[in-house]
Amino acid sequence: MRSVGASLRLSYQALDEGCRAAFRVLGLHPGGGIDVYAAGALLGVPAREAEAVLELLLDVHLVQQLEIGVYAFHDLVRSFARGLVGGTGEGEVAVERLLGYYLTATEVACGVLFPDRVGRVTGLAVSGAELPDLGDVVRAGAWFERELGALSLAVLLAQGRGLDRFVVCLVRNVGFQLHARGGWRSLRSWAGWRWVRRGGWGIWSCWG
Repeated sequence: MRSVGASLRLSYQALDEGCRAAFRVLGLHPGGGIDVYAAGALLGVPAREAEAVLELLLDVHLVQQLEIGVYAFHDLVRSFARGLVGGTGEGEVAVERLLGYYLTATEVACGVLFPDRVGRVTGLAVSGAELPDLGDVVRAGAWFERELGALSLAVLLAQGRGLDRFVVCLVRNVGFQLHARGGWRSLRSWAGWRWVRRGGWGIWSCWG
């Protein structure tokens, strides 16, 4: 384990300061695959710039590439990155940018997939982050399916940071997709359902 830590530190130290900062922030992603759009939201840059950073991290073996435009941290690497952030407060704004991106993207996707859904006022600002192409049912559905794991973890991330408004709005949006793909059984099996069952933040007033 000590040799792994030393190897990670050498790879980190080989980066310039900008890439080091980006690595620390990207490690705040809750888990699962991180595509270039989510990375851009975390970093506050366009997707193309985020992809360039991820490719540099790939070159020094700090991330893995799952498919074109989608990357992942090994658990040990993510833990290392988060340890570098520590209690500096460096990632607070970045996390809210990520959650805002996920909320805005799921709102857009739900608007395409469920056009008869009753709209709700979230009380949260629309994200200015670059979004993937969600312009038709095929693209919106494929994005939702690919991102379900990350979205579930994002709900837990928001819950852990006390960002209940993000929690309830993301739960609502993801719940529509889960219900559409497998009915209430699929919805009940989802980790976010435990939060719903506890009556989290007026969830029922936001459903529908």
